[in-house]
Amino acid sequence: MKITKKLAVLAVTGVMLALSMAQLTFADTYSSTGNGAVVRYNDGSKVEYNARGSSITWYDSRGNVIDEEYAQLTETEFKALYYSSSKSSSGKKSSSTNKYAGSTVNDAYWGNSNTHFIAHWDADYQSSGKYTVNLYRDGHKVTSKTSNGGKSVDFTESIANANKTGDYYFTVKGKWSGGYTDVCDSNYVYVDSNTLSRIRSNSSSGSGSSIGGASGPGGSPATVPGPGANVGWQNHGGIWKYMRPNGTYAVNCWEMINGKWYYFDGAGNMAANQWVQTDAWYYVGSDGDMLVNQWIQSRSNTHIWYYVGGDGRMVTNTVVNGWPINAAGECYY
Repeated sequence: MKITKKLAVLAVTGVMLALSMAQLTFADTYSSTGNGAVVRYNDGSKVEYNARGSSITWYDSRGNVIDEEYAQLTETEFKALYYSSSKSSSGKKSSSTNKYAGSTVNDAYWGNSNTHFIAHWDADYQSSGKYTVNLYRDGHKVTSKTSNGGKSVDFTESIANANKTGDYYFTVKGKWSGGYTDVCDSNYVYVDSNTLSRIRSNSSSGSGSSIGGASGPGGSPATVPGPGANVGWQNHGGIWKYMRPNGTYAVNCWEMINGKWYYFDGAGNMAANQWVQTDAWYYVGSDGDMLVNQWIQSRSNTHIWYYVGGDGRMVTNTVVNGWPINAAGECYY
């Protein structure tokens, strides 16, 4: 009798344990970190966005880093790319997302033109994918763009702004619902000095500053007045843009206006209260002007500080006023 009861108890316990384990499923969650955001998927993996570092990092279900890439996004753009709140009544993502399993970016190639440098790609479930496209020159990253469901982005302006000859190529990383990803590299295209001059003369980079080159911070200043004047600055629904004398907007570049440096993104929007990475890390304040000789406190950890020097660059591997700064630019207080 005692043995029979013990077996019965074990049987019931086993059933309860099996039911309990069956209910231990993950539901996709999204949370802001103060310095970006994190999405945790239903399989235990996650993807994190670091706004200061402009980086996206993927982790497997055990917490191991499986991929990392540079990307300048707003938190809203990051959420739209990597978070889906649609779940079934069980708390799991709908099984319909499983149809994207094994999706690939099939090809990545440059358009056939010597005046426009347009990155093209083909992929499974093309319109359902979210794509991060990174441009490189001689192995060094130049810029990054994102596309929702598209199959091409134009890098002509980016190459003109870089203002450097060399071998250019790009990578396309596709992301589909369910956490499925794939990456494809393009062929190389060599941009010589004649080609560079030709595309620069046809783009807004023909005047004003450029990104990552000699005409970044420390280059030639613009002469157009700042906010409050009738020329130059324009306010579009609370977003500041800057029009040059030739009628083009400052895009993907630094621009010196009234003795101060401002940065404008790919949409021509002035950056403010954020880190900007071009040839180095810089910080722009609430008015959009580049800060110099100042400590910047981390948004995600109040015990971490960064310092920007007289040229605006974030300093690393040094000591400022007795405070040591490591290779990542971090000073702990």
